[in-house]
Amino acid sequence: MMPRRTGWFTAVVAALLGLAHLHRHREERHEAELWAEIGRSFDP
Repeated sequence: MMPRRTGWFTAVVAALLGLAHLHRHREERHEAELWAEIGRSFDP
C-alpha cells in the first residue's frame, strides 16, 4: 500500500513540476510579446 501511494505522489509532483516548467517557459515568451504590445500602444 505504501509504495503505491509513494509512486502516485511522485507522479503528481513530477506532473506539477512539468506543468510549472512549461508554464514558465510559455510565460517568458508571452511576456516578450506583451512588452512589444505595450511599446506599440504607447507609440504616438
